[in-house]
Amino acid sequence: MKKFTLLLFTLMAMAMNVSATNKEHVVFLGEHVIGNWDWDTRMEIDGNAFSDLATGDFITVQMTKDTDAGKAAGQEWYQYNISIAIGDPYPVIGSGDMNAQTEEITIAPTDEEIAQIKANKLVINGHFVKINKIMYGKSNQTSIVTDASQLPFSTGEWDGPVLDLDLETLKTAKVGDKIVLDINSTFTTDERNYCQVFIYFGEPYIGRSDLKDQSTAEFVLTEETIAAIADAPDAKLYGKGVVLNNVYLISHEYIYTLNAEVSLPAELDGVTADVNLYRKFDWEGTICLPFDVADLSAFPEGVKVYEFKEYTTALVFVERDHIEAGVPYYMKRPYDPNISEDEKYQTVTFEGVTISTTLNDSKTSHGLTFKGNYTAGMDMEGKYGMAWNNDESQWGFYKGGTNSKLNAYGAYFEGSVAAARLDVIIEEDPTSIREINNIEARDNSCYDLQGRRVAQPTKGIYIVNGKKTILK
Repeated sequence: MKKFTLLLFTLMAMAMNVSATNKEHVVFLGEHVIGNWDWDTRMEIDGNAFSDLATGDFITVQMTKDTDAGKAAGQEWYQYNISIAIGDPYPVIGSGDMNAQTEEITIAPTDEEIAQIKANKLVINGHFVKINKIMYGKSNQTSIVTDASQLPFSTGEWDGPVLDLDLETLKTAKVGDKIVLDINSTFTTDERNYCQVFIYFGEPYIGRSDLKDQSTAEFVLTEETIAAIADAPDAKLYGKGVVLNNVYLISHEYIYTLNAEVSLPAELDGVTADVNLYRKFDWEGTICLPFDVADLSAFPEGVKVYEFKEYTTALVFVERDHIEAGVPYYMKRPYDPNISEDEKYQTVTFEGVTISTTLNDSKTSHGLTFKGNYTAGMDMEGKYGMAWNNDESQWGFYKGGTNSKLNAYGAYFEGSVAAARLDVIIEEDPTSIREINNIEARDNSCYDLQGRRVAQPTKGIYIVNGKKTILK
């Protein structure tokens, strides 16, 4: 079957030193606040999110100083610690002080560390910092210097040499791309010990003044910067106390990881991207995705999805061969006793899907509505979610009690239940009829396969006390 393919970003048409574009796996996008070395506020990313992490990849963590919290505590210093959840103490792969308000910390893990991360968790702790983004991949560098004779660029004063940058190449950049300075050396020129660089696109400009003893410096392009570049007459770099080897534009195609234990970030609304979905595919369950899936071939073999049609005396579902964004579905997978619990967890990749954060509830039928969920750990008290019932040895939609939760990218029923039980009927597939959830005492009422009560049944197949009954 044909795969649904659109690309997140087109390949950048660069004139100089073009290398292959790499995918940057975004495993967290949002805001996670870490306070005063409080272990309970640490950030943890399960190793499954790094399933494609390979030799030569970099892990990048974008952090912002939590200045409000630091000032309130009278402790205006900001630090981070990145480690792997293995052993005692955890091995540290990155730590330090934050200099700028927002920084991207880049780590090059060894092969041993890569294996440890995959098998365990990446842990980030710190002192009054906010985690904004975590990603991994390989850098794709393209030179944006138009006149190599201008290098090495060096100056001790602001009225020294000015380096012209290739504006046309910069105009191909996207939000999140980076301008990177390859620094040969730095030297101080005044008592303030400043080594500075500023890049002007007319107005505004981007710059840094903390380059002392650095070998690289990065400028992450924001929406404001991209808009300025689009209208700029030129792009110029000014420096003081810096010697440069070169200037690069680093660009990536992004692939986002949606984990059932992480809520859908609002920032992804309308983004077209490659997506990794990590979740458990049990024998029965629910699913609701924030993008269209044209066919089910990417899912584990035999997985089927069913759309809610109506609630009469039972939940009636109709099989679908595709998934619509925001629509909740009942999902079944053929039972296989040889598949372990660990093997039920899988990462499924979808190429070029457009993400929508809008949920599309089913129609309300006799007081019940089937709803999707994009929030990790949603409160399920009083709602009906799919679960295995040990007492009845079966799957079913059961009413959630205190502290019951639902993972992201699943679905549930909300509303009143008028009938004595919730049965599931797969329309035009009577062999799939089964009792789901006994709520009250049974009666002997008889219903046809469409859920309609029958006062005087004749020959045929009926539902009596939640079971298929054949009258001859």
